Amino acid sequence: MKNTFTNKGLGRLDHEVLLDTRQKALTLQLDPKFIELIEKEIELREKLSSNKSTERKQES
Repeated sequence: MKNTFTNKGLGRLDHEVLLDTRQKALTLQLDPKFIELIEKEIELREKLSSNKSTERKQES
């Protein structure tokens, strides 16, 4: 799956905004596909963040 973090759409949103959006979407029972898209973006960002911190530790 392509990471939209640096592209457009959800990639333009701050991580905290994504988390808040997911919570509100769940509360309002919005379209499950929309919620799934948000969750995938959050997962990709967390994975990317995790990979970057691992790389920094290896460089030290």
